[in-house]
Amino acid sequence: MKEKDNIPKSIKEFNKLNHMQLNVGILNSETQFLQMIAIVNNDGTVIHAKNYKYLKIPVRQADGRIGFVQKESVRIPARRYLEKTIVDSESAWQEFILNQVFEITECHDVTADSIMNSLGKKVVARMQNIMKSWSKPGNAPITVVNKGKDDPLIDTGKLMESIKYEIKEK
Repeated sequence: MKEKDNIPKSIKEFNKLNHMQLNVGILNSETQFLQMIAIVNNDGTVIHAKNYKYLKIPVRQADGRIGFVQKESVRIPARRYLEKTIVDSESAWQEFILNQVFEITECHDVTADSIMNSLGKKVVARMQNIMKSWSKPGNAPITVVNKGKDDPLIDTGKLMESIKYEIKEK
């Protein structure tokens, strides 16, 4: 039985892995509006009327027509899904990386690129699952009427579908 010297390949992959950075979120610069929505939903904010005395909030009437409610401001509560994604899963991701690093040394077809791509997919899926299952704090009553459901982080699904990952050299 001939042993394979996997040390040079392992060192090369470890060095590459040490110079890689994984970014997860709404990364496309064309989606600045969605980036703002993501930040507002995560951090919360108060929106005040600026050029007029009141904000005009559309609301679906019982007859299906659209009416408006006037408010001086609205408060969007923080829904810290970004932090929850990390806190809930960080140790599992660390264990995953350790297991994959071990696989590099065992002559398997694991590379720095495959580790980071697998991790990116895991982080995106976890964040999307947290967004889907988020319930507290719920939507304001007027938002529930307009959306037809109390699903705080999902409206059309566009925000959740925009969560992507990228691997960059650091």
